[in-house]
Amino acid sequence: MKTNHFLKVIDISYNKITKESVEHFKDLTEHNKSIEFIGLAKNDLTMADLQPLLDCIGKQPFPEEEADAHLKKMKERDTIIEKNKKLKASKKPEDPVPLIDDIEQQEDGQWAIVKNGQIRHLNLCMNPIDDDAKDTILSLLKRTPNDFSITLSGTQMSKSAVESIWDALSTDEAAELGKQRLLF
Repeated sequence: MKTNHFLKVIDISYNKITKESVEHFKDLTEHNKSIEFIGLAKNDLTMADLQPLLDCIGKQPFPEEEADAHLKKMKERDTIIEKNKKLKASKKPEDPVPLIDDIEQQEDGQWAIVKNGQIRHLNLCMNPIDDDAKDTILSLLKRTPNDFSITLSGTQMSKSAVESIWDALSTDEAAELGKQRLLF
């Protein structure tokens, strides 16, 4: 599964997976950059179980002294991608593309690495997730793009905790953004 670059959806809901299995998903997402949807509903997973996976999604601080070297690697990767488009069009074998997460400079001048920026949805329905997870969920949603969402239906999270996340994510320009990103 690490090398299957056509795989976009992994849904192992209702399978009684363990914390150790979540570690394998973390490893898988670091090697397979095509996965967009991960379904983990009704697996009796706690936020502590899910934390390794959540930690490898979204923007993370990146050392400024390593930014130039990483930008060079990204440029080399992008060159290979462009070359492969031409090779594919002429039905020739394509070159392997290095797996490199993008980095970007933030408004404050700091650098951030965008881990697994291709992931668009995480289904965590019917797991024992409660109000204690509110800050963790909000942090994840704040460091991911606006088209990333989480489903938490059937969890133990209260409506008031969910509403506070909705309010924190919504803006005057996008009043419904919170509800679009956190499905409950």
